[in-house]
Amino acid sequence: MHANLEKNMETNFIDQEQAEFIQKALENGESIIVNGHRSTGTRVFMVQLIQAAMQDTDHDLAQVAKAEDVESKDAKFYAYPKPGEDYEETVQAIFNKPGASMISLKDDELVYSINKVLKKGFKESNDAERAVNLIITTKIPYNEDGTPFVEKIQRLTFNEKGKIKREELVRDLSQYE
Repeated sequence: MHANLEKNMETNFIDQEQAEFIQKALENGESIIVNGHRSTGTRVFMVQLIQAAMQDTDHDLAQVAKAEDVESKDAKFYAYPKPGEDYEETVQAIFNKPGASMISLKDDELVYSINKVLKKGFKESNDAERAVNLIITTKIPYNEDGTPFVEKIQRLTFNEKGKIKREELVRDLSQYE
């Protein structure tokens, strides 16, 4: 397991089951989107996942800043660490490219529908094997600052009819309340 995932387990940001799930998703070249308010550690965790993908997988990785970058770069993973105004267009460009995956984040301020982007990307690329993992973070205010945790991971795939199928790995956080 990558050191960044182990470090996050030590701080209880993620648990063992989540770490193993994320490690497998990275090895399989699946998209990962870290979702939540920036105060829950989404940016730092996303960067750590990009590092893990670069160090622990055989997949090539290219960083993009806008939709045009996706067309000009050829990679398995696209790292999109600084979403801009054209966020939805850039994410859509990645999902439209057959076999492409991304590691990015979705702050609460970024309003778009991942389901809409996935469905449109499926129609463009006809890539039924695609999987997207949404890592959903939250804060539990058991102390003054509130401590961030990964609450759940949603794995989105397509069924044989092209409909989105959702599986959830939910973490019991009641012990931290």
